[in-house]
Amino acid sequence: MKKLQDKAIPILVPLINGVWNGFTDRQLEIIAKWAAMTATVVAMSHDTHGVTNADRRTIAETGQIPKNWFVWIGMLTGLNDIAYSNRVISSLTDIIGPSEPNIAVTTVSLGQLIVHIFSAPFGTITPDHNWYGQYFGLFPIHPRGGNADAWRALPIIPLASPAFQSILDDFFYLLAERAN
Repeated sequence: MKKLQDKAIPILVPLINGVWNGFTDRQLEIIAKWAAMTATVVAMSHDTHGVTNADRRTIAETGQIPKNWFVWIGMLTGLNDIAYSNRVISSLTDIIGPSEPNIAVTTVSLGQLIVHIFSAPFGTITPDHNWYGQYFGLFPIHPRGGNADAWRALPIIPLASPAFQSILDDFFYLLAERAN
């Protein structure tokens, strides 16, 4: 974890300060891996984790992002601190039983940076990450796809605005409806 933090800090600090100058694929990969690690740590701070034991092992043992995880980043204004939201859903499958919440929608806000992570153990409910990013004003960084310069057209999302609240809530409520 420390090695990943050390690699991520020089990339994240300018973004946290609102300075976006473009990205290499390697930088986006480092941000995405850091986001997966961070989402796992956030999830572990709750009674209902939302990140499966298998996904935690994948991150810890291989340093890779588990299958069916998505990461977006966006521009934020109005926050000079750190905040996070972690929404957890249980979806019963023939592989994962009811004892383990297995879907998480995590949003970490750091200064002027939004990092939004979706994790699920299976692909049948995962969003089209390019459409999702466009809809919410976020740049998809894992998996990579779409226009590499799309970040240049991102809106700056004000903290506590309806747009920011939509990022926190909309996909979670859609999933909750599907689960019922």
